[in-house]
Formats: sequence, structure tokens, C-alpha cells
Amino acid sequence: MGILVRSLPFLLLFATACGSVRDTAAPVADGGGDGPSAACTPNTTVCASGQLTVCGAAGTVQSTETCAIACASSGDTCQELAPSNGLAAELDGASAGPDAVFSTGDTVFNSDTGDVTSNGGPFTVPSTLHSQGNGLPQIRVFQFKSLAIRTHTTITGTNAIALVSHGDVEIAALIEIAGRGITPAPGAITATSACQGGDSSVADPTGSTTRVPGAGGAGFGTTGGNGGSAIRSGASLAPGGARGSIAGVVTLEPLRGGCRGGNVLSPQDAFWATSSGGGGGALQVSSRTHITVTSAGIIDAGGGGADGGKSGAGGGAGGALVLEAPQVSVDGTLAANGGGGGCFNTNGENGQVAYRAGSLEAKGGSCNAANGVGSGGNGGTKDMAPTDGVNASTTTVVPDGGGGGGAAGRVHVNTLAGTFTKGSVSLVSPLASEAMIHVR
Repeated sequence: MGILVRSLPFLLLFATACGSVRDTAAPVADGGGDGPSAACTPNTTVCASGQLTVCGAAGTVQSTETCAIACASSGDTCQELAPSNGLAAELDGASAGPDAVFSTGDTVFNSDTGDVTSNGGPFTVPSTLHSQGNGLPQIRVFQFKSLAIRTHTTITGTNAIALVSHGDVEIAALIEIAGRGITPAPGAITATSACQGGDSSVADPTGSTTRVPGAGGAGFGTTGGNGGSAIRSGASLAPGGARGSIAGVVTLEPLRGGCRGGNVLSPQDAFWATSSGGGGGALQVSSRTHITVTSAGIIDAGGGGADGGKSGAGGGAGGALVLEAPQVSVDGTLAANGGGGGCFNTNGENGQVAYRAGSLEAKGGSCNAANGVGSGGNGGTKDMAPTDGVNASTTTVVPDGGGGGGAAGRVHVNTLAGTFTKGSVSLVSPLASEAMIHVR
């Protein structure tokens, strides 16, 4: 017996080292996962040092979450993003949406119907229609648990659009919400407004002293360009249309796009009548965590180029882009540049998203003032204001002034630090305004 007693400690130590004997003096709670969970106060939720911990009825940790912002002062929840334009309820419900990755074929969001198609087929995304009142565009709000856009995406319809996500958002392809020629983009301002380029009226359209002045370019982030006047010997000057006014606010609350340029009016002889460029659209992207625009990512909310027709109409203004999350990183392009004004038989260009021979602006229609036809003005960008249409002056032939260029729109970014991360190859035009996010 003495030998057995003396050998027992050695045997126990050996067995413990090999893992075949478990010490049951200090039991560890089993949380039902892959390993043991820490003990906690049953049925409590505690937030401390940026970590939210949910404790179940058994006194074990059910889940933990690192707050994207910080713990709320109540100590039982994380602070949350309070999104712009009153979309808190929509963001709170976004966790019920899909983890969406659009990576094959084209994707289309319809801001009127709420339909989404991807790679030729329907893709179900919950959405709501948010009213802003006061004659402003409604906002179609699409809700995602997380979102990655890696293929060409087009926004259609007339309403502005918001993409709200419970988790991260990645933009790694082209998103188009831009005016295209005379067609306005979703969320553009189509009702009569001070930012609209001034219409011009043809003087003596059926007589012997016809003069065709250009119309004004639309305003938004800046004023637009004036339309070119028409001057003819022996007749009074026919003034070009006035430039559109600055509109909206830098925070883009409410969310609204660009205005249209001015039209050339000729009710007595429709031959001279010409339509303006449409305004760029309005897009808001809100994430509880992080937004990344990769080097391949482009969001285009440019204004439309004016129609050439038989006279110079005004270019459309660029639209509105809002990005907001605790962290926003942009290595790609955010563009809301103005469209070019038109001239006789020559359209203005749509707002551009890249430099060409050192120039970013959309060119106005190119005509020859020496022949009595003024060129259209260029659209506005971060580098330059929109330019006026060129005046036309003649002795015997019909003078035809150029349309004014459309203004750049607005880009606004909200982050936790009040500034976003810009990559070495990023392009943001117009320059973005920046602010700290609102929390709740």
C-alpha cells in the first residue's frame, strides 16, 4: 500500500500532462460554439471600450461586436450613424437586406419602380420611397446588409437614389447617374427653378433680320455660363440667356441633382428651337461601417451636353453625390461635372470623368464666330468655372450665339474624423466638401 500511495501523485501528474484527466474543481461555461464562452451577467447587453457584448440567459456570451463609432453614453449599445436626409429608419432596416455582390453583366437600379436587374435577371432588394416634400425629388432607398458593385451599373427613373448598408460598401466599377444629352438623370431638377439656365428667344424668326442668341447654362455648385448674344447690322442686339444661379447647400440636405440648361425658344418658327442639356442626378451612399471606392470605381453624375440643333442651347449642371460612413476611402473617381453648351449643328459634350490632353471640362460645341456662329461654352469642373457661349456678329447672314456651359454640381463626404482618405490616383470633381458624421 505504501508503494501505491507514493506512486499516486506521479501517476496523476503524468495523466494530467497527457490531457486524460480534467480538473473539475473550476468548471468552464459552455456557450455552445466551437469553444468555451466567458461567463457574464445573464440577460444583459453591455458596451464598454468600443465593444458591445450580449449575454444570454445561461450567463454566457452570445455575441460581441466592435462598434464602428463608439459606445453610446447609455452603456448598452453602440452609437450609430444618423444618415443624411432622414434615412435612419431605412438604415436600421438594412440588416434584413442581401449581402449583394454585383460582379457579372450589367446592373440596373430603377429609382421609380424599385426593380433591380443584374446580369439580365431580377435581383431582389428591399426598398422604400422617401418623400422630401416641397416639390423636391423623392428618394428611392435600397437596403443592403453589405454591398459590392464590381460591374457597370446604371441608375434609371426620375427619383433620386440612396444605397444604405448595414455593413461595408465597395464600389469597384462605373455607376452612371448622369445627364445624357437633353435627358435628365434620376433626381435632377426638372421644374422651373432659378438654377435653370435662362431661355433665349429668337428675334424676328420669320423676317429679314433674324437673330438667334444662345441660351444660358445651368447653375448648381456655381453659376452657369451666359448664352452668347446675336448681333446683326441694322438690328437691335438679341441678348443671350442668363446663367443659372447657385442652388442647394453643400451638405446636400435635401438631396437633389442638377438643373437643365436654357432652351432656345422660337414659337413662330420651330426651325430654330433647340433643347438644353439635362441635369445630373442625385445619389447618396450611407454605410454603418466603411465605404471604399477602388481605383476602378467611378461614380458619374455629370450634366448633359446641350443639343446642337439650329442654335446654341445651354449645358446641364452636374448632379449631387453624398458618401457617408465612419470611414470613407476613395482611390477612384467621384465626378459631377457640368455639360457643354451647344452651337449650330454641334452638340455640347456630356460632363466628363477623366482628363483628356490635360483638360477635364466637357467641351461646348465648336463653331466659327467668323462665319457668324458662336461656339458653346465649356462645362464647369473642379479646375474651372463654366464658360459663356460665344457672341455672334454678322452683317447679312443670321447670327447664331453659342449656349453657355453648365456648372459643376456638388460632392459631399461625411466621416467620423471629418475627412476622408484620398488615394494618389483619385479624382474628385468638383472638390468635395467634408464634415463629421452625425451620430445617434
